[in-house]
Amino acid sequence: MKNKNNIWVILLVLLSFTSCRDIMDLDPLDRVSSDVIFSNEEGIRSFLANLYYRSPFEEFNYTFNGPHTGWGLWHGLLSDVLADNAAHSEFNYGPTLRTSFSYWSYGYMLNRDMNLLLESIPEIGFLDEDRKNELAGEIHFLRAFNYFALAKWYGGVSIIQNYQEYTSDVESLKVPRSTEKDTWDFILAECDKAIQYLPSSRSGKDTRRVTKCAASALKSRVALHAASIAKYWYKAPLSGEAASLGLVGLDASLANGYYEQCIKASQAVMESGVPGLYNPSPASVGEAINNYTALVQNPNITPEEALLVYGYTKVPVDGHAM
Repeated sequence: MKNKNNIWVILLVLLSFTSCRDIMDLDPLDRVSSDVIFSNEEGIRSFLANLYYRSPFEEFNYTFNGPHTGWGLWHGLLSDVLADNAAHSEFNYGPTLRTSFSYWSYGYMLNRDMNLLLESIPEIGFLDEDRKNELAGEIHFLRAFNYFALAKWYGGVSIIQNYQEYTSDVESLKVPRSTEKDTWDFILAECDKAIQYLPSSRSGKDTRRVTKCAASALKSRVALHAASIAKYWYKAPLSGEAASLGLVGLDASLANGYYEQCIKASQAVMESGVPGLYNPSPASVGEAINNYTALVQNPNITPEEALLVYGYTKVPVDGHAM
């Protein structure tokens, strides 16, 4: 009897071990691997749409301002400063709001996913070379857009161009911050890659995706921002270790070079023949005002002038688009 009991115990242990091994070999059901996502056009479009959605567009969304003042003032701050576009690196919004909001971690999580898609493009077999280049150009645009936000808020930042796999050697994943100059130059170079590969126009369901003109416009804006920092840095300079290492601030001698890049990028948009002004010849000042108001309030009716439109699919009852 004792031997029979031992045999049953051994069988139960073996069955338990086999069952556990089979369970551990199963693919997780709460996530999808990149190989599966990038195996068809729908998966790529879905992943790409998520990158657009998470990018720091100036959507001017409003945030509840706490229990005492509702949608009004809160400690002297208007509610629209809590939009993602207006959040800055050093301000603590307090316990009722985004406490110590930091775009740093958010921006690098987004950058990691962008790098994943960019590195996967060469292995996507059902795309031809032109389509691969176009998709890569789109990622270069979004990566430039993301780093533009990081540079505006933090100055020189860590430039990570490769998808990083988690490893127990955490030190190997750490990338030191680049100088502010190198950061702006990287963003401009990303814009150049986007300009090289993106199409001149879009149609149908792709009209809200970036184009060559949108990339040139972004480059113009980035270069103007960098030029302004270089030219006017002396008016409010920072001091300390970060400044001495060039992690924040630009030398005044760099201003003209950035201004020149801004001008050339703007000229590329104007000379492309693709975009144009909305109702360029108003009959009166009042009509000009109405045209400008329409351009801002509903850029969907001004496709000739709006180079890139952030789309909304739902408008809640309080009127704020989501």
